[in-house]
Amino acid sequence: MDRKVFIINIAAMLLFSLCIRIYVFQTNGMIYFGDSIEYLEVIRNISEEKGFSQIDIVTNKILPYANKPPLFFYTVALTKYITTNFENGIFILNIISSILIILLSIKFSLILSSNKVISLMVGWMMTLNPNLIFNSFLLMPDTYYSLVIIIFTFIGLYTLKEKKSHLFLVLGMFLGITVLTRSLLKFFWIFISLFILFYIKKEIKQKLKYIFLFIFGYAIIVLPYQFRNFTKLGVFSPLELHQGIASIWPVMPLIKVTDYSSLFKKYPRTQQIINFIKDKDYEIPPEKDLRLKFKLSQSEMAKYLTLIAIHTAIKHPIKYFKIYIKSILNTITSSSSYLMLIDIFNPGYFEKQHSIFLNFINNNFNTENFKNFINYILPNLFFRLLNLLIFITAIAGIILYNRIGKKDTNLYPVVLLFYTIVFSSFTVGYDRYRLPAEFIILFYSSYFIYERFIKYSKINF
Repeated sequence: MDRKVFIINIAAMLLFSLCIRIYVFQTNGMIYFGDSIEYLEVIRNISEEKGFSQIDIVTNKILPYANKPPLFFYTVALTKYITTNFENGIFILNIISSILIILLSIKFSLILSSNKVISLMVGWMMTLNPNLIFNSFLLMPDTYYSLVIIIFTFIGLYTLKEKKSHLFLVLGMFLGITVLTRSLLKFFWIFISLFILFYIKKEIKQKLKYIFLFIFGYAIIVLPYQFRNFTKLGVFSPLELHQGIASIWPVMPLIKVTDYSSLFKKYPRTQQIINFIKDKDYEIPPEKDLRLKFKLSQSEMAKYLTLIAIHTAIKHPIKYFKIYIKSILNTITSSSSYLMLIDIFNPGYFEKQHSIFLNFINNNFNTENFKNFINYILPNLFFRLLNLLIFITAIAGIILYNRIGKKDTNLYPVVLLFYTIVFSSFTVGYDRYRLPAEFIILFYSSYFIYERFIKYSKINF
């Protein structure tokens, strides 16, 4: 491909990305979503030199915060030097992150394929990706975190290629940075250690040295924060206390049919919590409501909810496994961001999805039902099938990539892809949790499409 054409394509991607974000921002502004209020409160406390803290809803005092890891909060707090409005600070950070994700996705594809056509395919697919576009407007850390993940991937690829001792130390340190941004990869050090042990062709002594340096680098970043949580909150291990409420979401359908007698004997407080939430018809009350009712600290609430979730899953392993598989499928196929983008221009569109679907399957066919199917259900199904097709072609691309002898650079991003999907789906999975792995999915999908349908066509690039 001509270098000029390659550069023009990249410039067009960046221009389109900026234009569509500016347009949507002018139309709708930033979007409060999930824990946006919580993020902004803690960021303001950091900016006002109150430390990593939050006003506790139970005691009404400013207490050390540990519901989520700290680095996103501190990064946004630095935007005070360019704006006093931290909503705008998150938006600026998200815009920069999303643009860099597109550029790094192109570079990632060039490293793995050395093919400009494939890299531009990935770039355009990422540019037009509703998941990346929509998350740019959420007052949430997902876009920034996805940038951190792709940088971590580059460091990993370079480390495994060069196999120099100091690089494994750096890789471990950057893994710690990803975990203190969002704790998804907190177990990934195990997989990389096994990767070094069984994959790298070096003497066992050298392998063990790499593993030690890697784990040491990870530990010097993560352990100080865990020590902080232990001294200030009395919890030794958790990197985020939010895992309590997140872990109980998937098991809500099983709570009414679970025997908790053994759990109640060991942890009597769980009986009150269970009795309160079992009548909520599959939807757990907000964590703050639970804490206010039972006068529990963040760490206590996280502990009890986690215990309930684990106990429930153990009591119903097959049912829990079915729920988990559904969550994985939803993470892979979810089109929530696509529908929410439509909602920006057609307010109420997303909120109507569930009720219209239930009404459609429960009522006899009629003209109104048919219109609802066309306007609401069909787009959802189409986008889900599109995401499924992209993922299936990505799997085919992984297999094809291995067949032509690219194993030296293939396994690491593949492990990261499946780790991300598998572990993020332990909560109620949807496309926001797929975002950190989109660049890997789109590369292998593009690779397969190019190798099977474009490479030998008459199209001239």
